[in-house]
Amino acid sequence: MSPAPDGAETPPRQPSGHGVSVGFLRLLRRVALVLALIGSVGTWGWAVLWYKYYDTLPRSPQPATGRTYVMNMHGVPVYATWAERHRLDLIENLSFILLLAGFVGAILTDPDYRQRMGWRSIDQPSDRPRRRSQPPAGPN
Repeated sequence: MSPAPDGAETPPRQPSGHGVSVGFLRLLRRVALVLALIGSVGTWGWAVLWYKYYDTLPRSPQPATGRTYVMNMHGVPVYATWAERHRLDLIENLSFILLLAGFVGAILTDPDYRQRMGWRSIDQPSDRPRRRSQPPAGPN
């Protein structure tokens, strides 16, 4: 037991096993926001690279340089190497995944959202009284 500010004894909190501490939620929220930021920057990088490819890549295949992979850019076929096409696809897919994971994580760790959903952390007392399991009622 620990003394409360007014001198009364308060019982120690017992973690319920399905709560999460507030400090851990803050850390997860920061990680989620960093993932969303990285995903946003990656999306901008993908857009810049897409427009660069649109402006600079040839409109006809060039087998001598390896530009044989066709990419449809708003109805305009451009020919790229395998590495260029792979780079563009990889940046697009990773950016989308990071952005989505960051947004979902930020929403799930938002204190207001958690309160609306009835979720709590270990550091917050439960508003609901705990139910004790009742033995099944048998025929008497």
